[in-house]
Amino acid sequence: MGFLLPFVMLTPPAYPRLHSPVDGASMPIPSASITHRLATAYIFVLRQCPVADQYLPVIEKYKKQFEHQGIQFEIVFEDENLTRTKAIFHLKKYGCHAKVKLDPYHKFAHTWKATTSPEAFLVSKKGQLVYHGRIDDRYLTLGSPRPHATQHDLLDSIEQFIQGTTISEPYARPIGCILQL
Repeated sequence: MGFLLPFVMLTPPAYPRLHSPVDGASMPIPSASITHRLATAYIFVLRQCPVADQYLPVIEKYKKQFEHQGIQFEIVFEDENLTRTKAIFHLKKYGCHAKVKLDPYHKFAHTWKATTSPEAFLVSKKGQLVYHGRIDDRYLTLGSPRPHATQHDLLDSIEQFIQGTTISEPYARPIGCILQL
């Protein structure tokens, strides 16, 4: 059950590693992140970003829809002085119960070249980048949201990945708050 996208390694390393799509840098994936998982969707956010806040209920909806199919969701907070307790409280305020990852020194964001809050990275359990970019097209420009999205980029990528088909759009430019890394 495997397909490879043109920008990923053809031969996986001996143990799972995250691979940056830009410069090939890698870092180990914690073993708890890959147990019984097909992939993990990492969503980079800032706590004070209203665009990211509006997507937290969407992420919870996707989490409920796909967690039983092996897709895990982790919200990666890029805030420098944020505690885990405050991060969890922030997610719950928007009805989101995804796992929390704190990245106060931006190591994870630098590895992946994350630039925007929110920005999604769908990574297979083998460490292959499957999709990167916006969650959907509700925002085409900052400050001008549509009432409803017409393209659901992350959702479509997850569905295509689960089905084992080629990801039709592996990148969509994210719109949101700029990460100051």
